[in-house]
Amino acid sequence: TCYRELAAMGVVYGPSHRGLVEVRRGEDAQGRFVLARLRAPAGTAADGCALPPGLLDSAVQAAGFGAADGDAGEQTASVPFALDRLQLLRACPQQGWAVVRRSSSTNGIARTDIDLCDDDGRVCVRLQGLSGRPYRHASAAPSTPRTLFFVPSYAAGDASIATAANGERRLLLACA
Repeated sequence: TCYRELAAMGVVYGPSHRGLVEVRRGEDAQGRFVLARLRAPAGTAADGCALPPGLLDSAVQAAGFGAADGDAGEQTASVPFALDRLQLLRACPQQGWAVVRRSSSTNGIARTDIDLCDDDGRVCVRLQGLSGRPYRHASAAPSTPRTLFFVPSYAAGDASIATAANGERRLLLACA
């Protein structure tokens, strides 16, 4: 199953994050793609939620099955760290499909586009430019442990308010 393959890459999901039902790879005029059947995991009803978290997570999991990588045997898991754009076009049903395609790479970082569709093929959510970093399982951690310390510091003063190029005012608050 999908989750055995993910576990072999060092990624183990609990029951509330197991929404991949089936994953297939294909190729069409636009290139290689992954088509994944999704179903919100049992017990994760998202009443009133337009984008059920379990369904979204499962769509991102499907991206790990190599839309453009060709050889599935060389796959490594990755952890999402950036998304260029998310469009919520309509509420997602509790089951549907994810179409995953590799998009243009930037600075050597592979990017992925994902469309979450209902059973009629209508796009409900579009994720564009999802970037991931290689997942390093704890057993692959460096043999010499490193400890990083962040020391909280407080300095009394007025908050600095930045004005963005579009005229919006922004205030950054950091709490320790």
